Amino acid sequence: MMPILYPGSLPSGALIAQWDTPVPARATRASSPAKASPAPVWFNARASETLDLQDDGRIRGWHAMGAEHLRAAPMEFNKEGTPRDSILGQVLFRAQSHGGLMIDGQLPDAPFSIGMIYTGDAKRDALSLFSLQAEGDSAYSYLAAESGFLRFGHREGGPLVSIADPRKTVLMVFSSDRAKVRLAVNRMAAISTDCHLPKAALKLMLGCRGYSRPLYNKLGSFALSDVLIWPGQDVLAGGFARAPDAAQALWQERVRNGGQT
Repeated sequence: MMPILYPGSLPSGALIAQWDTPVPARATRASSPAKASPAPVWFNARASETLDLQDDGRIRGWHAMGAEHLRAAPMEFNKEGTPRDSILGQVLFRAQSHGGLMIDGQLPDAPFSIGMIYTGDAKRDALSLFSLQAEGDSAYSYLAAESGFLRFGHREGGPLVSIADPRKTVLMVFSSDRAKVRLAVNRMAAISTDCHLPKAALKLMLGCRGYSRPLYNKLGSFALSDVLIWPGQDVLAGGFARAPDAAQALWQERVRNGGQT
């Protein structure tokens, strides 16, 4: 098993043993309840050993750190594999070119949280950062970066929640419980809105919208370095919440080492 290096302070028992089951922490009488969020399932593009590559250097598989059984693989419409920047350690998504990846397994219906650290393109919008879709359901939900805003919405209907896009290197955290979705970027406080996602396990797709059609006009350009998943956890719950400190520390590390602010 490869080592997991994650900036920030993590509570005892924070490591993820399975897709949705944190290792139980032993109770300690002396310590107060930990405020840090449990460590996420972490896809780290800078760890080259987690990538399965084709002869041309494109990605045909991306494994989670310390949990090799979890893998993001090219989707049906991704015929050529997903390009990468081997110098900066980033997965590349390009406008109107299907490089979508779908992660094995399914997110619980609620709660769950998803984080992404990515760098936008100076000339083109990212358009589709991720999408969520239940198996057997033609509808999907998506997070888009377009026209200066990050917007979460459903296939049919307008955006449900939006927040100004800080551009350049961004930490985005999205969460859902059974009644609300929440969105936070960088160090800003999360915003929320009422939203009921399908009461079913959801597939998580990166860099595209849904898995039932290609929708090339919804594919934009961005470079992705990290995906963080907290299954069973709403890390943005509460009256005043923002991205977890450890995720912010990782984002700041990415900015210092090749990212942009």
